[in-house]
Amino acid sequence: MRHIILILLIILPLILCASVADIIVKGSNQELRLTEEDFKRLFPDSDYEDSVNVDRFIMYGMKLLAAKESGLDTLLGLNRFAPEIANDILVGEWTNREINGRVNEHEIEEYFLSNKDKFKWEAPRFKGRIIIGENDSVVNKAVEELKLKDIVSTDSIKIFLRKQFGTTVAVVAVLTEQGRNPYVDSAVFGNTTLYPDSKWRFSKQLDGYLLLSPESYSDVKDLLIDEYIKTIVTEIETELRLDMTVEYRKLQE
Repeated sequence: MRHIILILLIILPLILCASVADIIVKGSNQELRLTEEDFKRLFPDSDYEDSVNVDRFIMYGMKLLAAKESGLDTLLGLNRFAPEIANDILVGEWTNREINGRVNEHEIEEYFLSNKDKFKWEAPRFKGRIIIGENDSVVNKAVEELKLKDIVSTDSIKIFLRKQFGTTVAVVAVLTEQGRNPYVDSAVFGNTTLYPDSKWRFSKQLDGYLLLSPESYSDVKDLLIDEYIKTIVTEIETELRLDMTVEYRKLQE
């Protein structure tokens, strides 16, 4: 039965092309009516012949109905908004809550380990910390003192530098390839580069190493989370398609 529903959801938008109709999304205990006006508001440059946007429109309705069935509309206090704006807020809030409820650090790391090939780099990257400052003598002195005192955490290094050197030096944690950062190019790769228009004119490597590819999920966290969330969204939408049904009707008020 679930496979039949999924097939219908694929072919029904094509049936809709022949005749404009309202869309009725049915959940476990409620149903929701979406009109042509709703479609035009969400997709002003499209029409019912665009099956991709029709499918997105149906998914919008499913998320809105799921939010209403969960009682989220009564929790958010949306009475002060116009109905269409309230619906958009409700869909966004429900989706964010569903995503956040399914994300955890362990699963992100597992996803990285299972999909390492997706996150390969074209060039090696330097991962570490550099000291930048107004002149080479203060930068060298800061690096020497930090190594002698064996201060490990970046936050502790920031506190130490502020106390000892004021605003003449700073520590920067980086993960970048050659040619992306003039401070790293100078401190790590030995390149002669033009620094940006800043008082920080000198840099020196404090620690770090070159990576040929990401060694942990934190090295590609932004990209990884984006990919991971896409899988969660797909999972959520698949569940909605299985749990809800769609009808097209010619309804006249």
